[in-house]
Amino acid sequence: MKAMPKKLFRIGCRTHFDFDDMTLRSCTTQPLPQKIDTRLTGKVVLNFSNGTFGELPDVKVWAYSANDSQVYETFSIQGGEFNFYNLPATAEGTEYIIFAQYIFNTR
Repeated sequence: MKAMPKKLFRIGCRTHFDFDDMTLRSCTTQPLPQKIDTRLTGKVVLNFSNGTFGELPDVKVWAYSANDSQVYETFSIQGGEFNFYNLPATAEGTEYIIFAQYIFNTR
């Protein structure tokens, strides 16, 4: 009886990797400003049609005001939290419009 060659690919196979000498760096390296005069904070939360919620990290968030032509941007972090620091504001308060866009990939 002849030995049969081993199959190179099998359905349901898994690849296993071992890593040596791994390092991990934080996903953001932006330090806080030296002086924080104003702070606008919020959370990006997706409301699913089944009634559940998902806090979304890594979503680009924009802030702009009718009194300022500048558009400011940041990203949400873990837990969907985002912060804008030192946005221009008056003593009476400045209203900002916040916009975030999340593209759901179904693949």
